[in-house]
Amino acid sequence: MTQQTKQIPVSSIILDEDIYPRKGIDHRRVGIFSENLRDGFTFDPIEVEPCPDKPGYYRLLDGAHRWSTYKSTGVEEVKAIIKDLDGNDPLLYAATKAIGPKQLTEDEARDTARRAYSRNSSLSSADIGRAIGRARRTVDGYIADLIIFDPPYFDKKAADYDKKSISGLSRKAYLEFLEAFFVLLKQNVKKTTRMAFINADWRDFQNTPAIEEKYKGGILIDDYLDILKKTGWYHTHIIQAPMSSQRFNAGVVSAMQKKNILGVISRYVIVLGQLGLE
Repeated sequence: MTQQTKQIPVSSIILDEDIYPRKGIDHRRVGIFSENLRDGFTFDPIEVEPCPDKPGYYRLLDGAHRWSTYKSTGVEEVKAIIKDLDGNDPLLYAATKAIGPKQLTEDEARDTARRAYSRNSSLSSADIGRAIGRARRTVDGYIADLIIFDPPYFDKKAADYDKKSISGLSRKAYLEFLEAFFVLLKQNVKKTTRMAFINADWRDFQNTPAIEEKYKGGILIDDYLDILKKTGWYHTHIIQAPMSSQRFNAGVVSAMQKKNILGVISRYVIVLGQLGLE
């Protein structure tokens, strides 16, 4: 990176929120700076870079509160360090300058990490962490996406969906659809993306006594897990989520008992990542 220092008009400086790591300007801090300036205090030069789409203008890299102070007190020209970042990310560079008594808050650090990574997914968690003052594992948590997938239920709930819903497909076609979907999803998400897959073991239990149920007569959790592993999704958690007891009124329970039916009283949330055993 190269730089030069010179006087530039305050009016030529822009606060570009795309590369500003904070949530906003702290006007109380600007007020304190304004008093300091009136008392003859001299500030360090602000840092800027040439604005890429506005010739003759500069966007702030460091010194937003000093710049706001200059504007509010009528200063027309200031000493500025004009940086050439040589391709380095301006948002992360600006984040490295957010030091001193007012560090980045947790929300600001998280938002900065996500914005930087969304613009350049080749950035490592370590690179981002060094810029925002956070550990690599913390950054991993910031930039990891979570997709919640709750597909239409197989067979049992088909009547509750549109006629074109996958719920009305055959067992084989339903599972083939899910397999194709999981492959497509993996091809179009970041490597850090995780998925929460909500499902239930759907069988024709309302009409079939437990003793008459057949192997692979429905879709069970092991069927989902087989497809997920086959398509490159590996579960880290299986969480049981009980269903509301309101659906099991006295009449329903009595009918199930008479038919010796085993009902479904919970669903499962399978949490998955894209890294298996290495």
